[in-house]
Amino acid sequence: MTTRTREPQPTPVRRPQPTPVDLDALKREATRPKPKATTKAAPPPKPPKPSPKPSLNAEPAVGGPSVQSSGPRGLKQAPKQAPKEPKSKQTPKAKAAPTPVRRPDPTPTPVRIDPRIKRRRIEVTRETGRRRLRVVLITLGALAVVVGGVGATRSPLLDVDHIEVIGATRTPPEEVAKASGLERKPQLLDVDLPRIVRQVERLPWVLEATATRHWPATVKITVTERTDAASLPAEGGKWAVADGSGRVLSWHDGRPDAMPSIAGAEPAGAPGTTVGRRGRTALHVAAALPFEVRSMTVELEVSAAGEIDLRMRGGGAVRLGDTSLLDEKLQAAATVLGTLDLKVVKVLDVRVPRAPVLTRR
Repeated sequence: MTTRTREPQPTPVRRPQPTPVDLDALKREATRPKPKATTKAAPPPKPPKPSPKPSLNAEPAVGGPSVQSSGPRGLKQAPKQAPKEPKSKQTPKAKAAPTPVRRPDPTPTPVRIDPRIKRRRIEVTRETGRRRLRVVLITLGALAVVVGGVGATRSPLLDVDHIEVIGATRTPPEEVAKASGLERKPQLLDVDLPRIVRQVERLPWVLEATATRHWPATVKITVTERTDAASLPAEGGKWAVADGSGRVLSWHDGRPDAMPSIAGAEPAGAPGTTVGRRGRTALHVAAALPFEVRSMTVELEVSAAGEIDLRMRGGGAVRLGDTSLLDEKLQAAATVLGTLDLKVVKVLDVRVPRAPVLTRR
């Protein structure tokens, strides 16, 4: 009977397995502020190295006891080993918590204040409050005065109830009041005085006008009227009265006898308009006549060239020519006519004022 001997196999070398590392815990530990305590945490213990597993076919150590067993066929059997216990996962030990740092108590320690200082602080606070109250009361009072003033000026008690017209003799006061636009009784504060003056000065007889307001409800209008110079034919067979500037003042059905008339001029227009060129030239001379010459003059005749002849009451004439040196010419005519009887005067030529020429009848 042949006995087979099994050759022993080499025992495999087991390497230790690495311990798992928690990366998130390491990051949190790195970002955590380090405590100021000087106590250092003990380093974690190193894991023990695992011992190699015994092999069933491993040979016994040299010099050690050998165990032989006979099987059914007389084979040697290895000694039985106890079952291995499962390895438990090693959990990393928690690190020691940092020692908390004690901070000072934020509650301030009450300080005792001197009673005099405390009273002074109270007085300053009260004075500041009183000053603010005075400012508020003054502001409210001023606002109340402004609101009351505006309300009073808009009340019916301060509208225009009276219109006083001064200086109007040829123009009826009713026409002046109507032209001013104050018949609607506006508020006295809203009255536009320059506008009233412009509207009143558009009336034919008005040369100048002024307007003033008088509280509580009166507007005074002062008028300076124009002076009539002569009359001249108008449109429609009527006669017009005009002043020295050529403005038509009024219309009449017949020729006025209280003033000289003008012949040879363009027909006059409606009151308030201005006559033509020849009419303005004759009216300018008529307004410049001295009182002595004006009382003797019946008519002013104007030619197409603009030369003026005066028709006197006795039938004579005064030749003035153009309007150059008008004052000297009129003064010479007044001097000569004042020493003569108008019945003997046929023509008095004063076109050269220093050398008048008289033609007798």
